[in-house]
Amino acid sequence: MDKDVDLALANSMGESRRHPLPHLRELHLVGPLSCDYARYILTGCNNLRSLTLGVEWLDSAFSNALPASRRDLLGREYLEELRGVNPNLIKLSELRLFAQYSRGRTRLDKEFALYILAAFKDLRHFGNFVFWKMTQPEKQAVFAEARKANRDITFDEDYSEKWSGGSSNFRKHIRDGYPYHERMCLLMPARSPFHYVDEVRGRLFIRAWLL
Repeated sequence: MDKDVDLALANSMGESRRHPLPHLRELHLVGPLSCDYARYILTGCNNLRSLTLGVEWLDSAFSNALPASRRDLLGREYLEELRGVNPNLIKLSELRLFAQYSRGRTRLDKEFALYILAAFKDLRHFGNFVFWKMTQPEKQAVFAEARKANRDITFDEDYSEKWSGGSSNFRKHIRDGYPYHERMCLLMPARSPFHYVDEVRGRLFIRAWLL
């Protein structure tokens, strides 16, 4: 979203949310999402159980939508700002966070992952760490810590073998009635594709067409 067409966000944030979404249980947002924009969207979504945030900040050569400050980079400060307007986020059972471009993932680190595990006690699925700023040993340490504190928690990597086979396999598993968090793991692949967002968008279209 370009800064010159930002939907007058600065003005709208000063008003009470006129149309909250109290019955919304699932939300997926991907793009150059400022913290204030995400706060506005999440205000009033008090029954949310599944949240995906892909906060993408492209190089200035490709977009004039740039983070105004470090607060707009997905991380602990960003998430705490969202919890400030929606305390019920603490009840999320599924959470997926990523930043495909390196500029946006500087705060997606091991410490942030451990903070989420400690703060979100009801979390049952935590996506994957493909687009995080973490080494493989750090990822393994987070997996180990997660299962030590919560034996029921899962990650996309737990289903990577089950979901091999692409979109045709995705259609089959939807029709066969697999649990929703397992179906979503195909939307957020554990291995890094070349055009990640395009692949996710295509699979979301398949899901919308089938349901």
